[in-house]
Amino acid sequence: MGKNGPISVSAPGTSLTTASGQNVTFSTRYPFAKLDSTSKNSFQVITLLFNREPPNPAPSPGNTGTTRTLVYSFTHGYTYIPSTWFLVSLDNFTTVLGSEGVWILGSASGVSPASATFEVDVDATSVNFYVKKTWTNDGITPTPSVIGFFVTVRAYIFVEDLTATSVPSQA
Repeated sequence: MGKNGPISVSAPGTSLTTASGQNVTFSTRYPFAKLDSTSKNSFQVITLLFNREPPNPAPSPGNTGTTRTLVYSFTHGYTYIPSTWFLVSLDNFTTVLGSEGVWILGSASGVSPASATFEVDVDATSVNFYVKKTWTNDGITPTPSVIGFFVTVRAYIFVEDLTATSVPSQA
């Protein structure tokens, strides 16, 4: 097997035996992300409406507290931790905030005394969505509030785990 994998294609005018970097236009050196077309959980768009406020932290005056609340969970259908990718939006994908771990309220600069982030944890059976709130009880800043927010998530649950052992070992 060559350094670019058992199947490789080089750019026009470049020898495949010496091609590297941008001169390799296709390679099986690394595993491909594979979605299971028979599983409704493999690719889905989930919209969460916060019609109830997740609990706020309750730190003593002058201190900062954090709470993390499970807001949605679904089984992914595998018996291992699959490779995943999530995109998050607050406006039905007119814009994208980013992947899991994005700020849905407050400032990512770390100077906001009230914030909420959207987090995802995946285990061997489930995908779990959380809202993590942080609040500094400074006597001025109100607690973080996400009631009325719509959070839309594109969930990609890939067939394989994170071991990257699907690359063929022979040509």
